[in-house]
Amino acid sequence: MDKVKIEFTRPHMWKYIEPIVPAIHAVPQWYKDKKRASLNALPYEPDQGTIKACPAMFDSMSQGYILPLWIDLYVEPTQNPENGEIMPSFFWGKGVNGPADTPLMTMFSIEMTNGMPNADKTKLPSFKLNSPWILKTPKGYSTLFIAPLNNRDIMFEAISGVIHTDVFTTYINIPFIWTGPPDFKGVIKKGTPLVQMIPFKRDAFEHEIGFISPEEEAEENACSLAVKGSFGGGYRQVVSQRHEGVN
Repeated sequence: MDKVKIEFTRPHMWKYIEPIVPAIHAVPQWYKDKKRASLNALPYEPDQGTIKACPAMFDSMSQGYILPLWIDLYVEPTQNPENGEIMPSFFWGKGVNGPADTPLMTMFSIEMTNGMPNADKTKLPSFKLNSPWILKTPKGYSTLFIAPLNNRDIMFEAISGVIHTDVFTTYINIPFIWTGPPDFKGVIKKGTPLVQMIPFKRDAFEHEIGFISPEEEAEENACSLAVKGSFGGGYRQVVSQRHEGVN
């Protein structure tokens, strides 16, 4: 299978910033520290594993790439000019700006995200970070931008979106909702995961709704039995065999 080449570029002035990395290299520490088996489980009870025993969860965290915060951000509470409520303000090193001398941070009105659950819960404006990165994908490929799956910072949440990065190649902007305490004061360190970028091929899909056939039911039972018959790793074995066409 041919590999799909993704290009990440930035101006030379940002040579020494935190790099974009494959998401598999940014698996969160809490997941690394998690034990695979429950502390109360017996060795012969494979169903008593923790969330780390779920391969689907790991696969979600390892898809695509992670764009990390490329500079330290200092956060300090201030008063919202719209309604007088306390909200965060962001500061960075003197002389630091966004690409092409644009502001590093943009603030939007509260109305911008009205109706979004987290935005309505915090009742704060939304913000946008203007990154120095440009992403380009091959023809026919777009990119899903989403808060890092199972790896979100408790202080903010990127707003999801899809960009046709094969034809619209410009600096990556990251709109986000502040989900931390409105009166938080401190530094969010560079390297903190900001957004997960998952390239995908644009395809036209069609679907049908029906009932499972006897052959499909037999295959489902065989897959389930193969997983249950293994003390770990059964799912991976089945997926590998089916990819290779092993009967």
